[in-house]
Amino acid sequence: MTAIDELALEPAAVVPVPSGRGRWRVTLHSRVFVGAGYGAASSPWQSTILAELSHARGRRLELDYNAGATLTFTIDGRDPIASSSTELMTDVYAWRWDEYRGADVCKFHGVIDHGQDVISEQEHSIVYGAHDYAAMLDRRRIYGTNPISYTNVDQDSVVEALVRDFGVNTVDPAAGPYSFLPGSYLPLHVVMANPDGSARAALSGRVRTRLYQPGAQISSLIGDLAAVIQGFDFDVQPAPAITAGYNGPTAGPRPANVDALRVFYPVQGITRTDIALVYGGNVATVSRTVSSAEYANRILALGNNGSSDPAAPKLIADRYNADASGQIVGLFDDGLNASDVSQQATLNEQAAGALALEGSLVPSYALTLRPGAYRDGFPNLGDVVPIIVQSGRLAVEDDQRVVGIAFDIGEDGDETVEVTLGRPPTTFGSLFRTTRRQIAALNRK
Repeated sequence: MTAIDELALEPAAVVPVPSGRGRWRVTLHSRVFVGAGYGAASSPWQSTILAELSHARGRRLELDYNAGATLTFTIDGRDPIASSSTELMTDVYAWRWDEYRGADVCKFHGVIDHGQDVISEQEHSIVYGAHDYAAMLDRRRIYGTNPISYTNVDQDSVVEALVRDFGVNTVDPAAGPYSFLPGSYLPLHVVMANPDGSARAALSGRVRTRLYQPGAQISSLIGDLAAVIQGFDFDVQPAPAITAGYNGPTAGPRPANVDALRVFYPVQGITRTDIALVYGGNVATVSRTVSSAEYANRILALGNNGSSDPAAPKLIADRYNADASGQIVGLFDDGLNASDVSQQATLNEQAAGALALEGSLVPSYALTLRPGAYRDGFPNLGDVVPIIVQSGRLAVEDDQRVVGIAFDIGEDGDETVEVTLGRPPTTFGSLFRTTRRQIAALNRK
């Protein structure tokens, strides 16, 4: 049975949100560090809980395709719990009640990495930002003095090796017993997933040859590897929400109480026929954007030739489609700076992947769903769903990919659900900068 099949089996009776609470709960937890490193079981979430943030306000959870998740919220700085919610030292979990399961579903687990105290004569508020542990890979790099090479290695195994050796364990392979554990520990385990989210038994079969230089960010390496032709998608699923059966490419089953960094092949999401997003029906508002900034029909990629001579020719990959020389939209070129790529085949793959992503002028839709229209998993990130918009010049009947789901959580636990369709909106490395902008915007409200 797939994850989608399981969701489709509705119980005989829908279980409403329990009285005396809202749909959403946010809980505060101590961070856990495990000295055994990658592949070691962690503490269960029940044993690390500090408090429930029942008075948190301004809560917003954003789930982005191939980009991780972000949670922002505000608490009273004079509340006793404020002294326990310490930046970099505490985690938060966000839970959403699902009527069809009759239970809370964990939608987010991450570390509080931003905090801003705002004090006036009337109040003291703290605006917090938290990211899931995939974003922490932005703060992990290739260690040592020698390049790391992978020759004809399955892309699933490359991701696992990067997260294991440099994301969690942070070892220097050339320096012997060199490690930052337990401080470097991240509760992540790479697992293989099918498009519908169920466990994938076999490797992708797509072998890659890569040479990574010391100092390269792990998040950027994974993002670049995913963005090539016949690459993959990825996300992080919190441990309390994970079903059994996930296995790593080589490291075996996911250990207990550890989040799963799921590697989807060939893509995340399925084509849905059980849901449609219809303006005037389950969709209250629509914002449609068509931007040339997200379109290119020619990609010129520049790589690293490995020479110390600045006058030596650079590695170049030039990829374009028929529209570049046509008479409909004309030439729109874009550049790809791949200074860490020193192999021509790799540069060619990256240029082709960028052209496949940017080579079609894809509208982006931001939809606000009507209250009660969203059901957990319908849709999921990555799903391709029908969208119908009939208004003025727009007569849209199309299938679009879900690239973002955001939940604005009200003071009484209600929610406003926003769904973004079209092109992926962001990249791994921009998550921390995005939260700074979100916090600034919250302060202005």
